[in-house]
Amino acid sequence: MTTRCSHCGSEATPYLVSKDYNIAITENEFRYFKCTGCGLLFISPVPDDLGRYYPQSYSAYEKPTVDELQLKSGLETSKLKIIQNYVTSGRLLEIGPASGGFAYLAKVSGFEVDCIEMDKNCCEILRDVIQVNAVNSNDIVEAFGGLGHYNVIVMWHVIEHLINPLEVIEVAARHLAPGGILVLATPNPRSIQFKTFKSYWVHLDAPRHLHLIDPAIIAKKVLSCGFQVVSLTTKGEYNSKFNDFAWWEWSIKNMIKRSANRRNIRNSGNAQDANNITESIIKTIIRNIVTKLFNLTVCKMQNIEGYGAAYTMVIKKAISSMP
Repeated sequence: MTTRCSHCGSEATPYLVSKDYNIAITENEFRYFKCTGCGLLFISPVPDDLGRYYPQSYSAYEKPTVDELQLKSGLETSKLKIIQNYVTSGRLLEIGPASGGFAYLAKVSGFEVDCIEMDKNCCEILRDVIQVNAVNSNDIVEAFGGLGHYNVIVMWHVIEHLINPLEVIEVAARHLAPGGILVLATPNPRSIQFKTFKSYWVHLDAPRHLHLIDPAIIAKKVLSCGFQVVSLTTKGEYNSKFNDFAWWEWSIKNMIKRSANRRNIRNSGNAQDANNITESIIKTIIRNIVTKLFNLTVCKMQNIEGYGAAYTMVIKKAISSMP
């Protein structure tokens, strides 16, 4: 079984099969393919009912008050620090802001903030609570139509959710003002975690994450459009957050849940109860052993540049360039 890469058109071959382990909305399987040309990893076919996998309980759709935004703004400061290394004021566009934690911080820090967001309820929060301009649209390319140019455009863990991520990146880059920056953050397919867990990796997040994009693919794309990659890293305060919780708290649990489900199908009654007790003890022992081993070996490796769970890329438009 093969398919064609939506980016370069080359043949793509089966890479892995996963399930919705993180939220467990369905037991359906989702197939990921890897392009033999550019290396893009993508889900195929994309579910027709993709919106179903973003319930209102989805963490990004929380509805905070202004007081809650103020309390949580400290969690967003690592993002702001990345931007302020290059730009400290001007027009800022956030694509996929959800309920607006970063948009709020950017606004109170002096930026003029616009947003493009697919969820209607989040747009109401952005407009009414945070009081920034919010365009409600599922088509990001079309939404750019009347927005002009920006000093900063950010997509914090958004591109992996998009059907057309490389097209959106190109359009976003072309809407930068001279000297402006485009900041992208996304899961890292080169990471130690992905190589370890594959289908069970929390940041694969099937079927919400439609793509895992090697940074070299993005770099090649933006360079061909005349833009410069000024920073690419898997380290730093912001990226490290995606390392910390993904080992035991999610990925290993996904593996254990999968094994437990298989056993529960075979077992019933008292035998199942006994197995559940035994399983609980074994899980505790395994957790302690694995945690120590990971702390001594793999967790240290993920701190090496290039091997972290997520990367952040900063793309800049030359000052001499015309909008």
